Amino acid sequence: AFERRDLSATAAAADRLIAVADPDDVTTIQGYVQTQVTANPAKAVEAWNRLSERKLIPYPPLKQGEEAVTNPNFAHKSSLYGLDWRLHSSEAVRFAEVPDQKRLRIAFSGRQPEAVVPLAQYLPLVPNTAYTLRVRYRTPGLFSAPNGLRFRLIPVPPPATGTAPRTITAGEHALA
Repeated sequence: AFERRDLSATAAAADRLIAVADPDDVTTIQGYVQTQVTANPAKAVEAWNRLSERKLIPYPPLKQGEEAVTNPNFAHKSSLYGLDWRLHSSEAVRFAEVPDQKRLRIAFSGRQPEAVVPLAQYLPLVPNTAYTLRVRYRTPGLFSAPNGLRFRLIPVPPPATGTAPRTITAGEHALA
């Protein structure tokens, strides 16, 4: 497994492994990508894209500032690692991935904490660039009025001081 101790040696080992990797090595490489997400996001994207180019993961390469979301329509079952979706299931939050319908179903039992993060993904974004976040969701059985659903964008690594994460209320669509 890759560790954070010597990132330059880890990067060199990961580069060599990716060059000869087979499907059994993907989880190890995704672990490396995970360590790089906060330490060196560009290296994380580079390794992820090499996995993609070698067809070891089912996603196209990410393009920083353009195609930044991995598996945007849930057409593939999430690997839960690297730059893929992280699904945080528990007794109170359950997931049903439905790739053939290109959707993800999330069920809340009502026993989840008031603030819960059911899913997350690291995105390779370009600083000082405007993006639009589009989300489609249905909440059967809930009123059409605001239902408490929020989206939160947090820089990685987070800014040292002063800047709070941007919270988007369900219904907002544009970010600046």
